[in-house]
Amino acid sequence: MPLVANGVGHVYRRGEPGEAHALDGIDLTISGGEFTLVGGAGGSGKSTLLHCLSGLLRPTKGTVRIDGPAALSIQFPERALFADTVLDDIAFGPLNTGLEKGEARTRALEAAGKVGLDAGLLSRLPRTLSHGQRRLAALAGVIAMRPRYLFLDEPTAGLDMAAKERVVETLVRLNREGTAVIVASHDLAHFMDACSRMLVMSRGKVVFDDRPDGLVSLDDTMGLALPPSLIVARWLRTRGIEAPWNIGPSEAAAHIRRAHEGLD
Repeated sequence: MPLVANGVGHVYRRGEPGEAHALDGIDLTISGGEFTLVGGAGGSGKSTLLHCLSGLLRPTKGTVRIDGPAALSIQFPERALFADTVLDDIAFGPLNTGLEKGEARTRALEAAGKVGLDAGLLSRLPRTLSHGQRRLAALAGVIAMRPRYLFLDEPTAGLDMAAKERVVETLVRLNREGTAVIVASHDLAHFMDACSRMLVMSRGKVVFDDRPDGLVSLDDTMGLALPPSLIVARWLRTRGIEAPWNIGPSEAAAHIRRAHEGLD
């Protein structure tokens, strides 16, 4: 059975001053092995959706059914690193599920390898790592739990280009191995090539659910920070020229030149 959400809604401070409706009537089915990107402007409900789907937050309305273990990586997870060594931090989650120390260590080493952490870093204090390395260590800690569904909230926030690419490569590899990956992010450019499905949220509702290339024909982008290539593809479409969302610079330049020549 896949992950199924039926009529999920959530209200913060329900019945109190400042009551806020974060989710409203969410119906979703996410199959194991899907790579889903959740986009939307700030305050659209992305983080709350991930918290409800992963079980961290109980929705005030509706139900979520999931057929396997889930793990959630919150925003800036490296701030939660606390152990004496990086390896101990990665092994903390598996240890707390009741695994023997040796098995937890094996999982931690395996997860560290998957995210590309050098073995020489594993004996160091987490705070001595670079920002990007700490983010990878935090991701390894989630991977070590071997979730069937992996939820990540803004996993590339604050990272440089190289670290962002490493995170995306790691998630793509995990997805190919069978883990369902669900990412909420403003950083669409780094994830649209990787994902097989795109959700766009606005005011607590899912207003778009399709392949990422479907954004080319979306009339209202609802505050999304679109990748430059997608902006160009959408502009070309208004000129009657069909182009993929990830159109390259040289191809885009040729199309734009022809479009301008057609206006002369």
